[in-house]
Amino acid sequence: MKELNKLDNEELRKGYYLGFINQRGVHFVDPEGKEELKLANDFYNRAKSAESKGFSRYSSLMKKIGDRYKKEANKNMEEMKQLL
Repeated sequence: MKELNKLDNEELRKGYYLGFINQRGVHFVDPEGKEELKLANDFYNRAKSAESKGFSRYSSLMKKIGDRYKKEANKNMEEMKQLL
């Protein structure tokens, strides 16, 4: 966490972000977005924990990942509404 929080480690944070997104691999698309919302909340909780420990850049990274999953959940739910 300390290394990812360093000011000059933006490239490392980008790689970490991509690693988290890619590690999920192939998955079933839930039209209700439940799994994505669960993941988003997990990353928001990680962000809160990191922020409370003074790791603001790491916290921002966790929020960014959470936002990505939340956006995916909303997209899945919106696509389902279009089908109905």
